[in-house]
Amino acid sequence: MATAKNKAKLQPYWYTLESEREDDNATKWFIKPLTPAQKEQLTTSDEFGHLGFHMKSYDKALAFALKDWNNLNNEDGDPVKYSIANMELIDDVDRTYLALEIYTSASLKAEEIKNS
Repeated sequence: MATAKNKAKLQPYWYTLESEREDDNATKWFIKPLTPAQKEQLTTSDEFGHLGFHMKSYDKALAFALKDWNNLNNEDGDPVKYSIANMELIDDVDRTYLALEIYTSASLKAEEIKNS
């Protein structure tokens, strides 16, 4: 039996990193879920044929799916305007967590499939 994606999961959404969820000044990230074709481009295979999401694909994941942000400041406290070029200014740890959120949110979890 084929399974359709939950339409609500395909809508863009605002995301806050777990480490900042209690912070009133947290950075908010606007994420547009990946299309199946985009996720396929980000998925790599190792020499054993195992599929996964490799660090070399993180920048591409951000370019595909990160569409805006609020409250991102540079080290001097000045706001950083959203742009593809400014994505390189995102802290490496935050980039990793954002890329993982983008990639994993493209797949429905078993519980979500059951409830959709």
